[in-house]
Amino acid sequence: MLAQMLEHETADTLELTNNVAIEVHVSSYKSVRGRTLIAALADEIAFWKSDDSRNPAEAVLKALRPALSTIPGAPLVCASSTYSMDGALYDAHQKHFGKDTSNCMFWRADTLTMNPSFRQDIIDQAYADDAKDAAAEYGAEWLSDVRQFCPMN
Repeated sequence: MLAQMLEHETADTLELTNNVAIEVHVSSYKSVRGRTLIAALADEIAFWKSDDSRNPAEAVLKALRPALSTIPGAPLVCASSTYSMDGALYDAHQKHFGKDTSNCMFWRADTLTMNPSFRQDIIDQAYADDAKDAAAEYGAEWLSDVRQFCPMN
């Protein structure tokens, strides 16, 4: 659909004839500042943690919101496998899952619900190898035994 609008392409950017650029960036609360975004996808946000906490998910999300706020209805989409019961994804789950009280939609679904063509034998083998890990990776279950050692808040 966008092929006819493609003006220039690099490894991480598609520039369109309508002055819109579709770009891929690493999660950085510094590089997103000063931009106007029509949408943002925060992929695998449950794993956006660093050993030195220089770029935590919360800081990136706080930097994305002003960049999105200049375009009415610009969506912030966070997609991730579940992981630990802390961090931005888990906080959003606690605040929004199953509630119709905000403009946030939060859904949680296992791999086969999201992708019915995914191979069942891979899931079965993962559960046989490590049921707890597989429950997080394929079953959308939170790991209760993985937490930040010294929470910042």
